[in-house]
Amino acid sequence: MKLTPSSIVQGAIALAFISFVPVSQAQDFSKVAVVDYNTILKDYYKAKDSQKQMEELAAGYQKERNEREAGLKSLVESINALQKDMQDPAISDAKK
Repeated sequence: MKLTPSSIVQGAIALAFISFVPVSQAQDFSKVAVVDYNTILKDYYKAKDSQKQMEELAAGYQKERNEREAGLKSLVESINALQKDMQDPAISDAKK
């Protein structure tokens, strides 16, 4: 095998590519960070404000739900009373 200048240049280029591949694929673990979201959510003041807002919204929604549930319960009770009256044989047909 005869070494020509072009084969030497090609070999040098191939060697350069081969030598740079492991370097580019190697990971530098000194730049890896770990984030503890529990600590952030517990200690960050904006997270506390957001948590307070969420609790206020939840309380408002729960209050509205309870009011609607009470209204629905009263409607169901009145419907049941009307159905009971409809089933009573003492009531005249005219009233039904």
